[in-house]
Amino acid sequence: MDLHTTARRRLRAFALILCPIAAACAPNVEWASTPELRSQRWQQQEPAAPALSAPRAGLSESLGSPELSALIARALAANADIAIAAARIERARAELGIAKSDMLPVVTASAGLSGTRTDDKAASTFSFSEGFTGVDVSYDLDLFGSARAGKRAARERLRASVYDRNAASSIRR
Repeated sequence: MDLHTTARRRLRAFALILCPIAAACAPNVEWASTPELRSQRWQQQEPAAPALSAPRAGLSESLGSPELSALIARALAANADIAIAAARIERARAELGIAKSDMLPVVTASAGLSGTRTDDKAASTFSFSEGFTGVDVSYDLDLFGSARAGKRAARERLRASVYDRNAASSIRR
């Protein structure tokens, strides 16, 4: 046996002896059990909170200030955030239209006419002519629901855009 193999064996023996000794030195920890639930209120439904009613009149009407009403109207008209939100609504509507059109059948029609002219005086003006028409109809069955999911996602994006616009213009007149 060489020196390297002897050193490995001693290291293994040392590790085998040291592990149980180290484990014996570990403190004995007693884990507390989970406490009993004394209250069962968390299982009961809470009564519905009364709905808060929004004030019927806006800030300018409640203060009776026509100047404030005019300033609020000008601020809403010049608000870039509201204009951006309105543009996002239009984009979301267009995306919803595209998603809806993915569920419709596709109809394609084509027609054409071709001819070859020759310089031969004895032959007719056209020695070869051809005409064709075609109609293709295709429909995606949407077996796995990707078109329906795309339509649903587009509808939710439109609802989120409307919500964002309403949040941007949350000043009550």
